[in-house]
Amino acid sequence: MSYTTPPTAKAAGDPVEATDFNNYRDNIDDHETRMNALETGAAVLVIVDTDIHNLVQYANSASTLEGLIHFQAKQNMTLNSAIITDLVGSTSGSHEFDLLVSTTGISGTFNSVMSTLASVSSVTPAESVNGAFLTVSISAQDWLRIDITSIAVGAKSINIAVNASTS
Repeated sequence: MSYTTPPTAKAAGDPVEATDFNNYRDNIDDHETRMNALETGAAVLVIVDTDIHNLVQYANSASTLEGLIHFQAKQNMTLNSAIITDLVGSTSGSHEFDLLVSTTGISGTFNSVMSTLASVSSVTPAESVNGAFLTVSISAQDWLRIDITSIAVGAKSINIAVNASTS
């Protein structure tokens, strides 16, 4: 169906012909069909896409950077990707992060949703392959948390990106 240009305007009180009415109705139906396609399409939700700088102070640290980023889901979603990128390059070791979810609020227990953490090891700028998920369905109001579990030696800057789609 496509948009049909409306006929010449009618004066108040003039009858509306069936063809004119059908054109108006078809235009409204077409508009609603297009809007629904946009709303239910494979829209990507960017949960996190952020650069983290000055990591050199944390390299070789025995502790992780727990709770570095928090995000509350605003709608039901399906996790698609978890990527970590070394933006500058490192001397040795690897960068790695975990994505955790709490279904009982920000002060609740967080559990990992990943079976394989997103990880990258490179002396030059490089991007990880997508981490693998144990759980992909996230409900509205769930809290997500990102923990950095490993920082490479000589680390300077990384990017963390987590994407989802509406479900």
